[in-house]
Amino acid sequence: MTNKKRRHHYVWRKYLRAWSEDEKIFCLRDKKIFNPNLMGVAQKRDFYKLNELSREDISFINELVIRNSPKELVDGHENLLNNFSYVRELKELLSDISNTNDEETKHVIDLYLHNYEEELHSNAENVGGKYLDELLNGNTDFFSTTTGFSEFIFFLNVQYFRTKKIKESVVNAFALNQPLINMEGCWNVLSHIFATNAAHSFCLDREKYKLVLINNQSELEFITSDQPVINVFSLSIPKNQAPERCALYYPVSPKLAVLFIEKRYFEGEYELTFDERSVRGHNDAIINSSLEQVFASDKLILEEICFPSK
Repeated sequence: MTNKKRRHHYVWRKYLRAWSEDEKIFCLRDKKIFNPNLMGVAQKRDFYKLNELSREDISFINELVIRNSPKELVDGHENLLNNFSYVRELKELLSDISNTNDEETKHVIDLYLHNYEEELHSNAENVGGKYLDELLNGNTDFFSTTTGFSEFIFFLNVQYFRTKKIKESVVNAFALNQPLINMEGCWNVLSHIFATNAAHSFCLDREKYKLVLINNQSELEFITSDQPVINVFSLSIPKNQAPERCALYYPVSPKLAVLFIEKRYFEGEYELTFDERSVRGHNDAIINSSLEQVFASDKLILEEICFPSK
């Protein structure tokens, strides 16, 4: 029987393994350094559990988001919304059978509520995993193929939108402007729609972009965080302002990172070597973009963040 998943990771555990040893990783949180198991970081109980959507929520998603998506994506988005909208019916069914002995149906409903979105992320990870392995071997050749480009850029956007940091930012922004909308519940489906729309847009302009492999040859290692993918162009503008340009930075190990960026930057360069100053600058960007947790393979790196004068 399939198990109900409660511990939902919003940063992929396999990704974090590049900074771990024996499944343990150094983590900075609230100015304290821990060495927890990967199961205990970048996760929240029932983070991806489906929320009940009201008619207003469904109308908001349909009219303001799906209808403004590329035409060729609308049917897929509508099907996805339908799958996220069964919660009310399932809860009513669960209530109807709560006093019966139909344990199998209760279990199936409970599994759907807890596991459905988690399985969507597992599917994206299954696609992106082979590309992450290639990157860890210093290979970006896959990105020159149509399939490699489209699958990896979708995976990268899913990793960007799936986090607690992005969810809280959106929910807090909408709390003031759309008080009647339950953005906490809407975000379950919207994160996937936005990731798909962004990936689709990049694919249409595929010839404008490249994937730059960054080699860290300094003694200072790359770090990562609970927001592992960041748009470097968003760092120099106010938090409530959307960046007009996009360059996605993604550290993949203490010694390797990638940068998805327009070809006009670093013209002709598809591989860069970072010295300590460049590594430190990008580590600072990761720290500033994190929500609660920063990760490293070396405790000393995190101690330096806490106590920079040392």
